[in-house]
Amino acid sequence: MLGKVIFIGGVHGAGKGTLAKQVSSEIGIQYFTASDLIKEYKKAPVDHQKNVIDAEKNQEYLITAVLDKAANFHELILDGHFTLWSDQTITHIPMVVFRRLPIQAIILVEESPETVAFRLTDRDGSSKSIEQITIALKEERNRARLVQKEIGVPMIEVRSNQYCQVSDWILQLFKP
Repeated sequence: MLGKVIFIGGVHGAGKGTLAKQVSSEIGIQYFTASDLIKEYKKAPVDHQKNVIDAEKNQEYLITAVLDKAANFHELILDGHFTLWSDQTITHIPMVVFRRLPIQAIILVEESPETVAFRLTDRDGSSKSIEQITIALKEERNRARLVQKEIGVPMIEVRSNQYCQVSDWILQLFKP
């Protein structure tokens, strides 16, 4: 039987990794990033500028990796995206990817465009404009809501500092 996947999404710099690590540590659920799983299964480096190369093939690696991990863990948190930035283009992750994953809940992490811009500059040396980030946030939110409706799982939208709320929400969802 496959484990339950809690998908935590948001744009680069929204704080989903920080939030996921805190929640994982607090409630004892295994945590993985989509990019690390893709890198592990693809056995190739990931672009440090966060540009996505060969997105379709990467999604197949991701599905294989998540299904493997879900076979070994009762629950896991998967840090990923609903959309991808590639230069000036925003691409939606195909709906079939989300349908093929055993996702039982979605957490969308959002922050202000200014906060995201600061984090991207500080962490990655990226120089996305506030306008680009605003568009990316809107696309990510809209895609997350569409995925949630399509696969029929609960979803919560939070800020990256709301780990107590997220932990409580997960514990309520998966009470034995």
